[in-house]
Amino acid sequence: MAPLVRSAQGLAVNTVADYIKNGIRIGKFAAGQRLVASELAADLAVSLGVVREALSLLDGAGLIELLPNRGAQIRPLSRDDVRQIFELREALEGQAAALAARNLQGMKARKALMDAFKAADKAAAAGNVVDYRASNAAFHQTILTLANNPRLVDVASELTVPIYQLQLSMLLNERELKVAAAGHRRIVDAIMAGDENAARTEMQEHVRISGAVMMRLVEPA
Repeated sequence: MAPLVRSAQGLAVNTVADYIKNGIRIGKFAAGQRLVASELAADLAVSLGVVREALSLLDGAGLIELLPNRGAQIRPLSRDDVRQIFELREALEGQAAALAARNLQGMKARKALMDAFKAADKAAAAGNVVDYRASNAAFHQTILTLANNPRLVDVASELTVPIYQLQLSMLLNERELKVAAAGHRRIVDAIMAGDENAARTEMQEHVRISGAVMMRLVEPA
């Protein structure tokens, strides 16, 4: 992940980059969509230089492509991209779950975990894929936060950004929702019990299954 620059120019660059990343998260920017630098500069009231620097950062992060004579576009994900992202998520989020099991203390932390679990479980039980996508992301983010390792949170959170462009077209069936909800339950049980090894194993299996679901949304090369 590129280091943050502390100057006013650097803060503006980071603001533009965050705007684009959030646009990917919410579906404003789709895979293959062109990003027009002049339009972004006008929308965000920043200079073209700031926008171009932000686009360069995102190109380095693999979120967009800078194409000769065509400008920037949101980078579509390949099967290799998805495989690599989920292999990393499996390792990082497995460790986060283990750390959450180790560090979980106090009623506030336990309530945060249970609230996140219940929201995702409710959406899964209702078959509401839109709500499940949001609550599932919040569940995973809660566990990352409970790991109490800001560097791990930063790296793992960045990995989820490109996956949102696939999640927006994801239609989970009833069986897949039940499998995901059951995985959440096992993860929570392990964390609440303070069982680091079980928490790591259950999270890794959960992420592995999610990766297999995502792979079916990507066209073969």
